Amino acid sequence: MKKILSTILATILCISAFAQISVNGGYLHTTYNVSQSGAAGNVSGNGFYAGVGVEIKLADYSQLSFAPSLNFNLVDCNLGEFGRFNETFYSAPLHIKYTRPIDFTSSLFVSAGPSLICTCESWEFDDFDVAMGVEGGILLSNHLKFMLGYDFGLINQAEGSTYRITRNILHLGVGYKF
Repeated sequence: MKKILSTILATILCISAFAQISVNGGYLHTTYNVSQSGAAGNVSGNGFYAGVGVEIKLADYSQLSFAPSLNFNLVDCNLGEFGRFNETFYSAPLHIKYTRPIDFTSSLFVSAGPSLICTCESWEFDDFDVAMGVEGGILLSNHLKFMLGYDFGLINQAEGSTYRITRNILHLGVGYKF
């Protein structure tokens, strides 16, 4: 038992020694695609996100890393004559990232992978979603990063009803890597 605990502790220390932490935030645009019996439409809203992330280099591949993050998101949707609603949710992108250096202090990057999404407020639709996302950007001066990404919602948020609702998210952000 001591050997297992020692191995786990050593692994955590090694991962944290090679991990780089970043704070991120920016604009997001969410589109809810709604369909019922052949008729379709969408509802969209604008908002912001803020969060933290880590980047863990993969040992054998210097340009690849595992880049999970946790974001808080707030979206304001206008339903026209039906009013407005705000949605708050957490998203946890679990991306694999590829980085290509431009020079000694700058690099381009692209990442892809699943995102786990959990709605903060309880409503009549599903509170959990899974999306597949892609993100690209540039890192300047080894610290300042600019990102653009898109997540494609995979789960029907109105499970058990006659509607089908999926969520797609476009985000544009800035971050600082420590």
